[in-house]
Amino acid sequence: MEEINLKAMPRTEKPNRVRNAGFIPGVLNDSNTVSTSVQFETVALSRIIAKHGSKAKLWILMDNEKKFGFIKEVQKNLIDGKIIHIVIQLVSKDQEIKMQFPITFRGHLDLEHKHLQLRLCPMRS
Repeated sequence: MEEINLKAMPRTEKPNRVRNAGFIPGVLNDSNTVSTSVQFETVALSRIIAKHGSKAKLWILMDNEKKFGFIKEVQKNLIDGKIIHIVIQLVSKDQEIKMQFPITFRGHLDLEHKHLQLRLCPMRS
């Protein structure tokens, strides 16, 4: 599996100033409920999301440290679709996490045509 690295820089400015300077503001959420305000290079972050998706697992490089996490939330401008904010959840490599993913079914019209039904069974934990 390819190792994805993203450089983060500490942020002290307000998000609008960061965006005007050509960066994307964001937050790193640690597992012990500590949040760190950061900023990312727009081009680097956009490439990662385009190639690996909006829930990518990646390594965050900041202040000579390397931490593992995944993209938790990407906020986009409704008009132009540009990324305006990002939230990254930092986790340890062996930490168990639970995530929800949307499931899209295709071909349901073929099932209806053959008078068949698709039934979902609830997942047991």
